[in-house]
Amino acid sequence: MPVCHCRYTLDRLPIIAKPALATIGRPRVDYSEPQTEVGLFEYKDTAAITINKFMGSLDPNAGNATLSIQTPLQVKEVFSTLAGHLPWKREGDRIVIDMPPPVSVDVVILR
Repeated sequence: MPVCHCRYTLDRLPIIAKPALATIGRPRVDYSEPQTEVGLFEYKDTAAITINKFMGSLDPNAGNATLSIQTPLQVKEVFSTLAGHLPWKREGDRIVIDMPPPVSVDVVILR
């Protein structure tokens, strides 16, 4: 079996993601922390975003992360299962949330 001598580094992420972003555009959910999976679930006037972090922060002093969700919901409050109520603002068709990155898994609720 051939051995791959390639080395993935986070600075290559924009190059890898560029073709997909050019084709499908900006995703409905953006999260500023790399190597994190986010999932959006919507039901009536509520949305939930799961955040699954696959590895620890590359910079432990990096501070908060930014979660951005494209939604027409009339949001009144935002909270996470780990951090409680979170500061947020509407920017056009998006809700932008400033939050501490979870160590592994968190769920953010918009209602």
